[in-house]
Amino acid sequence: TGATLQALIADTLVRRRFGTSLELTRMRDVATAIAIGIVVPAFVSASIGHLAMMALRDFPIDRVPISMATWALGDILGILTVAPFAMIGNTRRFRALWRGAPIRGLFGYIALGCGLGLALTMFAWINAREQVINSGRAQFDTLTSESEQALRARLNRATQSLDAASALFSAGDRVTWPEWATYAKVIDVERSYEGIRDIGFIRRVPRSDVAAYFAETRRNGLPISAIQRASATGDHYAVTYLYPLERNRFLLGTDIGFDPNRRKAADQARDRGTAVVSPPVSFLRYRGPGAGFTMLRPVYATNEPPRTVEERRRALL
Repeated sequence: TGATLQALIADTLVRRRFGTSLELTRMRDVATAIAIGIVVPAFVSASIGHLAMMALRDFPIDRVPISMATWALGDILGILTVAPFAMIGNTRRFRALWRGAPIRGLFGYIALGCGLGLALTMFAWINAREQVINSGRAQFDTLTSESEQALRARLNRATQSLDAASALFSAGDRVTWPEWATYAKVIDVERSYEGIRDIGFIRRVPRSDVAAYFAETRRNGLPISAIQRASATGDHYAVTYLYPLERNRFLLGTDIGFDPNRRKAADQARDRGTAVVSPPVSFLRYRGPGAGFTMLRPVYATNEPPRTVEERRRALL
């Protein structure tokens, strides 16, 4: 539709201005012919094409001016390349005259014009392509940077919440379940920390101390009577507290060491003395799309942070 209307507008405007003989005696006539026969119809076609694209699909409005200019420039250069051939000879129904005589025998100039038109077309295409690539790369870099900063901010906030939780254990001999639940409510973990589903305490339980661990959980107000999904070797990493409790009660006593990714993160946190993020892990309860991760921060049974790996392994709660 746009291309058809483009040709009709060009024919109408040129015939109205020049009649049936296109007299190109003056440079002003040449400029007028190019303007009304090529430039104006080209922008009409580009406008119709973009209106159709915006109506049929989600085409960004902010890209319309540059896209229309590129579209129209391509049409203009193409017509300027082909038009000279259509204007040569005496037998054309619509004659083009130069200084009163039909245009003919100008093949050298036509070749030069064609070469120049093709060169300009290629230049315009390369320039447009580079602009699109650079614009896409800039948008991607900006989005990547913003996403990275947002993720770092979330991880830093999560780390701070775990640092504060670790201070609870350093401040006294033990932390009971009511005290842990109060801490989680005060920091409002469900609403203040976007992306965090739960906050809990995982206790290292040597295999020889399982019975003592059960007795300790009864004293702390959240009794556990079995180690679930117990790993085959090594110490247990048992989920002892988990807030909110209502949707997570069935996870109490679960040994996270059953999952190699979770155990690896726990061992790394223990040995490094810092918070560690696990590789992607499957949710134990949530069955939605995607995976998650666990952030683990070690808690040591010492007043001063242990300095060596051996000291950290001995002091880990």
